[in-house]
Amino acid sequence: MTSLKKLFLACTLIFSCSNLFAQSEQLKIAGKWHIREVLYLNDSQGFGIAEYTPTKNSIISINNQAGVLWENRFEEHIYGFSKFNGNILAFYKKSDEVHMASLDVQSGKTISDKIIYEGDKHKIVTVQNDMDGNFENLLARAITNPYSSVETKGLKLITLAADGNPIVKDVPTVALEGAFVSSCKTKDGHIMLASIANNALIIEQFTKEAVLKNKLEKPLNLRKKLHYKGIMQTDAFAGNTVVVSLKYENPDKDDVFSYFTFNFDTKKILSSDEAPLNKESSYKFKNRESLEPEGIYITNDKIVMVKEVNYLHQSAGPNVIFRYISEAAVVSIYDKKLKLLNEVVLEKENEVFSNSPVGIAGRVTIDKLQLISADYGNKNPDGDYCYTIDLNTGKYVRKKLGVAKDHSTQPVSSHSTFWFKNECIVSRLSGNYNMYTNRLEKVDYTTLN
Repeated sequence: MTSLKKLFLACTLIFSCSNLFAQSEQLKIAGKWHIREVLYLNDSQGFGIAEYTPTKNSIISINNQAGVLWENRFEEHIYGFSKFNGNILAFYKKSDEVHMASLDVQSGKTISDKIIYEGDKHKIVTVQNDMDGNFENLLARAITNPYSSVETKGLKLITLAADGNPIVKDVPTVALEGAFVSSCKTKDGHIMLASIANNALIIEQFTKEAVLKNKLEKPLNLRKKLHYKGIMQTDAFAGNTVVVSLKYENPDKDDVFSYFTFNFDTKKILSSDEAPLNKESSYKFKNRESLEPEGIYITNDKIVMVKEVNYLHQSAGPNVIFRYISEAAVVSIYDKKLKLLNEVVLEKENEVFSNSPVGIAGRVTIDKLQLISADYGNKNPDGDYCYTIDLNTGKYVRKKLGVAKDHSTQPVSSHSTFWFKNECIVSRLSGNYNMYTNRLEKVDYTTLN
């Protein structure tokens, strides 16, 4: 090899290593916030609710190159957002009022702002969109106790007329007599409400006009003192069908996970119960009693239930410090008859000192589930990882996420991820107690498979 060729190769190697080092060491600060919720405009642009503090939020626009295109700061808590008539709708809290601001998608500037609901000092507001992010409805659930979301005093369904004016209707749900679990909407716009009442899980199907159309219920073996957590999602491949993941206490005070599908076309209910989370449980990892329902992912022939160890640790002493801790996750792969096909346990561990989301989150394709999570403090080498799980075999591949330098003070915030067509944008988040520093990184899917 000639001296000139050797010099050229050496320069190329130095340049490549320097470029990689620069990427791994330095990511630009995108904002002093964390991204709480994500909405997509197309395959290369999306929007996020950026939270400085719980009461100071913004709407931001991000592209598939990890660039922040614009920001509209509200200085209020934003309940949720949607697409509507070519614009972005932001629903936010102002005193006891629910406001709706319309934003231009290209500039982010506010076009209009109006009050769409007022009343109920303590309420939980849920914005529901269709699968493309278009506005469907808003649920305003009045609660008795601001520190507990179990009891429901009243429920309002808010839809929008063609001119954007609100239509408000009362929803006569059994949650007024029992305990509210979750809500979602079907492909054709029906509102589905899950509640626990009279020792049964009850799913109600309401029309867009808040008229009860159908109701199905499944008895539960519950402890009298109700303690539960549940999530629900529509099965977009099976008409008017919803899937529920529910954790509750049985009469022996054991925690139990049960899974359900409620098919309102056939009026059939399927269920599957796991063994209680006691000494006989097949899960042997630490803190398994803190497993919580984390996500439901659905394909044309499978239902994937994800649960994760999540808990809050409070330090002793005069200066109380809260640590939000996420540990092992369980991925249970079922067929559409709720027969367990495969189960994967992901041993990991991470903690944060702020109230930003912590834990695992991802996306599902035809036959794969990709989940990302930080892992600092476990037996694995510290870092941020993507787990790609084959839904047919249950086997998975674990790969480092991106090229940014791993550090426990700046872990990936999995729930803040933008999953675009060819790449995802991940957030590297640092901060304590509502003081955030967010750095965005582009990750090509080819590096994750």
